[in-house]
Amino acid sequence: MPHPDDESIYAGGTIAALTAAGYKVRLTVATDGKGGRGAVNQRMEELYSAAGILNIEEVESLGLNDFGKYRNKSRTIPITAADTLAEWGLDKTLALIVHQIR
Repeated sequence: MPHPDDESIYAGGTIAALTAAGYKVRLTVATDGKGGRGAVNQRMEELYSAAGILNIEEVESLGLNDFGKYRNKSRTIPITAADTLAEWGLDKTLALIVHQIR
């Protein structure tokens, strides 16, 4: 997932069904969520709380920079995938993700 809280919003039902069926689920988040509206510590605490409820076996962060969803303060110009990869670097990002999968 990109940020803490995405596990609940986007995949919580699927994760709950998988763990209820006996599958082991590991969650990797790309960032600590500091680009969002909530406090970083609060978002991470909520992530670990949700992980416990969803029976997620392990949570790990890639430590990538969370620079928000928008290019401007009026929140009218969204950040694109190309913007994100320009910030993070394609090779670095792929290496981190491949390492998690392996």
